[in-house]
This record gives sequence, structure tokens and C-alpha cells, in this order.
Amino acid sequence: MPQVTLQVHGLDCAEEVALLRTQLASLPGVQDLAFDILRGRMTVAFDGLQTNVPALVGEVDKTGLRAVECRDDSSTVPRGNQSDRRRRVILTVCSGLLILLGLTVHISLTGWRAAIGAAELRTPLIARLLYLVASICGLWLVLPKVWAAIRRMRPDMNLLMAVAVLGAVSIGEDSEAATVSFLFSLSLA
Repeated sequence: MPQVTLQVHGLDCAEEVALLRTQLASLPGVQDLAFDILRGRMTVAFDGLQTNVPALVGEVDKTGLRAVECRDDSSTVPRGNQSDRRRRVILTVCSGLLILLGLTVHISLTGWRAAIGAAELRTPLIARLLYLVASICGLWLVLPKVWAAIRRMRPDMNLLMAVAVLGAVSIGEDSEAATVSFLFSLSLA
């Protein structure tokens, strides 16, 4: 029985494992799945007469994750995975710094009372823009997973967080949207 190890970019929690198990269960010939979340790898044992590696990769791609075949069995974290983690950390830090900058601008233009939620004072436009960019930075790497959840019509925590951020923005709570986005990004990092 053939076996292949795939590097799965975006595999970072048990929810993605469950998603991959469900997605690959529909593919004929898949016999067994094993996951290494820390290294972002999935090992698939399959019947070579019923399926093949490109079909497995295609099924993974349908989930919003990205897979490539591992050619070695090294115990180190692959370079692509390190790059993904570095990108996630950079975007998370940017999100946090933009929130701090937005809060600083907010306080300097309106005072402490407005920054802590006094309803009669509006958030300055520059602060709103900083909060919105912070929200985008926090959710940027989650958006492909959100789109995949929408296409599959199977809500998950990524979609839930995106809806929470959009809801906060829609009611004018830009700082709340940025904070939720940052905290979600931080938890994933």
C-alpha cells in the first residue's frame, strides 16, 4: 500500500485535522491518515489503484489549505512552514502595533474619555483607518480558510472570527474589530 507525506501549509490546529479527515474520507482508496501538527505534515496511506498523490493534493486544496509532497523525512521544520510562521508573526505584530498607533491617535485627538467608549464622541477617521488596517493584518492569513468554509457551506472558527470582525466594523466598533482580529491572529501564531 503506497504512503505519502504531504507538507500542509495552514495546518495549525485540530480543527484543520478534522476538516482534512472529512475531506479525504470522500476520496476512494484513502486507507489511513496520520497528522503531525507541529511540523504541518499529513501522512496518507492509500490504494494506488483508486487514487494518487495529485488527487490527494487536490482534495487538500479544496479545504483552503495548501499541500505539497515531502521528498525527505527530516525531523526539522521545513523551510516553507518556517516562512508561513514568520509571515504570521509579522502580520500579528503589525496588527498589534497598528492598534497601539490607532489608540494613540484616538486619544491624542479626542482625549481619554472618547478612547474608552464615550458614545457622544466619534472616532477620528485616521484612527478608524489604522484600526481597519490592523483588522486586515490580523485576518489576512485566515481569509483563504474563510473563503473555503463559505464555498463548502460548513462554518468553522475562521469564518466565525471573520463574521465577528465584520460585525464590529458594521456597527462602528473599529477598535473592537481590530482587537478581536489581533487576538485571533495571536492565538494562531
